Amino acid sequence: MPEKFEGQNQEENLAPEIEAVEQEKGKLTFRELREGDFAKMLQIRNEVVADGAPMGNRKPKTEQEYFPELRKTLEESKSGDAICLIAEKGGKLAGWIGGGLIKEAELPTAGIGVAILRKEARGFKNFRMLAQEWLERAKAQWGVKKLITGTSVENRARTLYKRLGFKETGVRETENGQYVNLEKILLRSATRAGHKNIIHSSVNMKQTNTTASLDTRPNERR
Repeated sequence: MPEKFEGQNQEENLAPEIEAVEQEKGKLTFRELREGDFAKMLQIRNEVVADGAPMGNRKPKTEQEYFPELRKTLEESKSGDAICLIAEKGGKLAGWIGGGLIKEAELPTAGIGVAILRKEARGFKNFRMLAQEWLERAKAQWGVKKLITGTSVENRARTLYKRLGFKETGVRETENGQYVNLEKILLRSATRAGHKNIIHSSVNMKQTNTTASLDTRPNERR
């Protein structure tokens, strides 16, 4: 059964700016990253930059700059060190989410390094689907018990992650401004009636410089 994020059954009351971009009908579908996606991903990434969204690198990139990063992500995905999912809506590439296993962590931990949705697909419902799909695959592949990420303090993804049950663990200074660290610890305990999910968040996130965002590519590795 898919992991239910904290607040999923509550009335959403989306902020006006989030509601305004919930325009397209239909649900997201997901698949693995392919090399044939690179050109569209570059286009969407540069459109995000042009929108002025808060992100790590706010400059447009060329194929020569961006494709090697995506090829590395594809290689890591094939080797099992990373998961990068393409989200499609209406047959079109709508965004992607990527991250990897934090091997040195005490608790099985994965870090979300990037989460992007193109302008027409943005909003909390799609963001939740994107994160939820990635989490389910990370749990199946790595048995993760903890998720970490981060985002610019100015990015609305900060609020969206908190609505998914992430907790802020600190703010750090970077060359691109202030970034907030977020984490979510997932513990599962057995009951007579079956398995009950217990969601708990605490401690600190010092292992990662990654940043996930609704509409940016803040960690340029992914």
